[in-house]
Amino acid sequence: MLTVNQKPSEGIALVANVDPDAYAANSYDSGWVDASKFHQFLAVLQMGDLGSSATVLMKLQQASNSGGTGAEDITGKVTATFTQAGTDYSNKQALLHLRPDEMVGALLSFKSGTATHIRVRVTVGVATSDVGAALYGINPRTGVATDHDASSVASVG
Repeated sequence: MLTVNQKPSEGIALVANVDPDAYAANSYDSGWVDASKFHQFLAVLQMGDLGSSATVLMKLQQASNSGGTGAEDITGKVTATFTQAGTDYSNKQALLHLRPDEMVGALLSFKSGTATHIRVRVTVGVATSDVGAALYGINPRTGVATDHDASSVASVG
C-alpha cells in the first residue's frame, strides 16, 4: 500500500499497454503480465477521435502462462461498447479494476494449471479510431513497482 512518503511510481507500475494510434476495425492486445506480482491492476482505455459509427470496447483476458495458453476473457471485466454515433465517446476514458483472485481458477499461490497472466484487449469496430490502453500494476507483492515496469517505459522521474 502506498504511504505518504512514497513516490507513486514505487506503488504503481505501467506493466503493459496498447500504444495509442489510429486503429482499423480489429482487436489489439497488450503483452501478457504475471498477475502474481501485484495485489491489484487498473486498465485505462483512452479514446481519441472515433471514426464515423465506430465502436470501441476494452476487456481483460487471462491465460495460464506468458505465451497466452488457454486465453479467455475474465468474467465481468469488460467495458461498455462505446460509440461515435448517438452519444459521442470521442476523447473519453474508461477504467477496469482487477484483483488477481477474480481470475477464473486463480489462487493466491498461483499454482500450476491456474490462470496466472493477464492482458488488455481493445476492440475497434466499424471505423478506424484513435485509441490506446494502459495496464497498471498496483501495490507490488515484493520490491517497488518500478521493478516491474514494461520495457517500453523510457523514464521514471
